[in-house]
Amino acid sequence: MDEVNRNMKKTVLILQALQSQQKHVHYIACDVDAVGLRRYLQELQIIFPAATSTIKIQGLIGTYEDCAAWLKYNTNPKNCHTFLMWLGNSIANFTPQEASDYIRNFLGEGSSMIVGIDGCKNQQEIAYSYEGECNRKFILNGLLHANQLLGTKAFDIDDWEIVGRWNAEVWMHESFYVARKDLAVNLGDEMFCFRKGDRMMSIRSGKWPKKKVVEICGNAGGRVAENWMNSNKSYGELIPTHFCSILII
Repeated sequence: MDEVNRNMKKTVLILQALQSQQKHVHYIACDVDAVGLRRYLQELQIIFPAATSTIKIQGLIGTYEDCAAWLKYNTNPKNCHTFLMWLGNSIANFTPQEASDYIRNFLGEGSSMIVGIDGCKNQQEIAYSYEGECNRKFILNGLLHANQLLGTKAFDIDDWEIVGRWNAEVWMHESFYVARKDLAVNLGDEMFCFRKGDRMMSIRSGKWPKKKVVEICGNAGGRVAENWMNSNKSYGELIPTHFCSILII
């Protein structure tokens, strides 16, 4: 299973490799966006046509929690081995403890995960990536999207600045919306008051070295069975599992 994103390249490469080995795979893409999910599935079904491919394509509309619950009640460990593909670095949007909780929920008898992890240690590079002008615009889009969902201009992006920091305690970069002046924000039936300098959490992203990932998996009751990393060990794919013997794909 895999979270849906606009760039299918990683997923397609893995599925093509499995197909070239004549392995029969039931691939289920999970996302909360029904429209985006259908578009994604249509593109995959063109690449892996049902009549000729060993790859069966299906979609699951829901959250990560929905996905974990679905796996628990809809897979049979005696008949198949379940892999959850969590590529990119999105698992590191959770704190280490939250990530351990999620891994524990996903992993069960007959299951493993392939997880992409960003392990960059260069603080200057991290700050440039998350606090530069390009990312500032991206984060401010969150307020514009909130306005769309609320159906009103509750947030004026000119009233907010973006500030980032490295949180060494949880190995994460954190970004905040910071009020540029005293504000009163009306959200439906509630009014929220902000003083100049008050912060509101925007996004966070973990940068976990291998030893941290091993710790997170251990706290989840699993272990890192296999890992692949780039030459400077700043990015890698790991397989957390509950088993000593697993299928490596």
